[in-house]
Amino acid sequence: MAAPSGRRNRGDGASLWAALLLAAVALRPAEAVSEPTTVAFDVRPGGVVHTFSQNVGPGDKYTCVFTYASQGGTNEKWQMSLGTSEDQQHFTCTIWRPQGKSYLYFTQFKAEVRGAEIEYGMAYSKAAFEKESDVPLKNEEFEVTKTAVSHRPGAFKAELSKLVIVAKVSRKINRKISSGEDLKRKRKENLFEEVMMGNFPTLAKEADIQCQEVLSLKEAHTKTHNN
Repeated sequence: MAAPSGRRNRGDGASLWAALLLAAVALRPAEAVSEPTTVAFDVRPGGVVHTFSQNVGPGDKYTCVFTYASQGGTNEKWQMSLGTSEDQQHFTCTIWRPQGKSYLYFTQFKAEVRGAEIEYGMAYSKAAFEKESDVPLKNEEFEVTKTAVSHRPGAFKAELSKLVIVAKVSRKINRKISSGEDLKRKRKENLFEEVMMGNFPTLAKEADIQCQEVLSLKEAHTKTHNN
């Protein structure tokens, strides 16, 4: 199923990855990724804005937030399922009513991710249940940005039963992780040098002298070869 217009799949690789993943994820979230986290929560009517969120990934670096307001009926049991890819670079967030179609009248909704950027987002008026399939919202009813899937005021028809997001870790997070790893490595190197100088000063000095001699010989060889 093609994603609606706006910010959707980016690149053939990402599109293929999302399509293959969603084929398994959208209908059966528990089988989407290894060890997903699924949490049940109540969607409450009354016209008041409610928010539900969960974290996933190493250090809970990914967050999925569901904000909504609805009218009519009574509380409904919904679920939020979060999972990460093996390399921790992608994560999925699926929010849905397990019984299929919701009978609440939604005045607004927003599924937001933090710590990642959305590569694929879809909203459904009806969730798959037993022999029935997912029914997506019309393109004009919702929009997808870098960080959220949300309703379009004036166009949304108030029916919502499921949201699916596939997101990729943002570059800022990647840079922070890399910087942290570099810092740990430098600390280990400095600690090693301190230990060597403290416990084996002669050995450390000899090793340094040998390194300098090797560099000198290499420079001399390069000059001779060039001449």
